[in-house]
Amino acid sequence: SYYWDKTSDSELNFDDNLHSGVIAQEIQKVLPHLVNSSSESLSVNYTEIIPYLIKSIQELSAEVESLKNGKVSNLSQDMSIELKLVPNPTNGQIDLQFNEYLKSELSFQLYDVNSNLKISDVVRKNTKIHKLNISSLPSGIYHYVLSNNGVYHTGKIIKK
Repeated sequence: SYYWDKTSDSELNFDDNLHSGVIAQEIQKVLPHLVNSSSESLSVNYTEIIPYLIKSIQELSAEVESLKNGKVSNLSQDMSIELKLVPNPTNGQIDLQFNEYLKSELSFQLYDVNSNLKISDVVRKNTKIHKLNISSLPSGIYHYVLSNNGVYHTGKIIKK
């Protein structure tokens, strides 16, 4: 939110109302064709920015739904895999259930809330269910990282 600086250019007859907007210089970095420059100022074409905003909202909504369902998708650039952690919360044994057989190995790391590595494991190629035993760990919330070829996905496991 901002108010117009009426002292900088009194010829423009700015009002005293509170306005909302985006910073043109930041939009210019990612969508330069939506920023117009004239003399000493920049302006944003707000009408044409709308489709980009809608697409972003759709992508974020899909990601939120996926996370709500306990699924991680696109674990690698060459496959589209979904993962379900069952049961989560767990008493100790948890299954990493993939919707199809893995076409390549995945690296799995489990961290406590202080970012201390607690478990490091490899999920082998052609695996559909990988069993993980965390019964030796104390109750708490743990964060996992699955990685493959520089693509990382994270989530949480709750140990009762």
